[in-house]
Amino acid sequence: ADSPEVTIITSSKELTSIDSSRKIVINGIVSLKRDSCNATWSMNGKKMLLNTLTPVKTTVRSGVPRSISLVLAPNTLVERSNFVFSLSCKDIVSSISLTTNGSPLPGFYIITPSSGDELTTSFIFSAVGWSDPDIPLTYMFGFNSGSENMIIQGRSELSFGESVLPSGLESDSFKLTCSLLVYDSLGSSTNYNTTTIVTKLSSVLLQSNIQLKLESVSSNNDAAKQTLSTAS
Repeated sequence: ADSPEVTIITSSKELTSIDSSRKIVINGIVSLKRDSCNATWSMNGKKMLLNTLTPVKTTVRSGVPRSISLVLAPNTLVERSNFVFSLSCKDIVSSISLTTNGSPLPGFYIITPSSGDELTTSFIFSAVGWSDPDIPLTYMFGFNSGSENMIIQGRSELSFGESVLPSGLESDSFKLTCSLLVYDSLGSSTNYNTTTIVTKLSSVLLQSNIQLKLESVSSNNDAAKQTLSTAS
């Protein structure tokens, strides 16, 4: 009757497939009717050796129940892993399982053709073979322009897209870095970059090609907007 009462009040649902890149908090309550104890957190039955933002041991005295929290710093736990955290007071232990989510596992990012002319060649972007248990996966395609990432196709379940591109830098052999972001259904993401060659055209030829492109997509407002956006 005088044994301590130890309870982890954080629910199992809150600790399922969590994002390990964020701070993790596990809350418990310890109460004693007499004496005192060192309320202690442990992981997988062993002493805590992790980067914690709160004390692993807290002295609890008899009387009012004491809230005890374990706070782990971001990126402390490994992705796609299972853990058991326990809170103990004397010989009474309360435990809970925790699983970490992982970002989508890489497949391939393919751009065809491998080279072309600015704002003229239609490039096809394809994400192939990416996997994650938390589906559906969503994809976002873009390209790097200076220090900014310009979006070609917003986040959607489409694993492919098509667009013209601006030229790469002549000083870098006209290489243009194209980006791919793949998300799982829980919001964890993987970023992947690849390069393609986009050659710069003369201003006269470029203007002519843009006009032809706009005429060919005049019936498709979205395509026309994308051409104008990329050109700018």
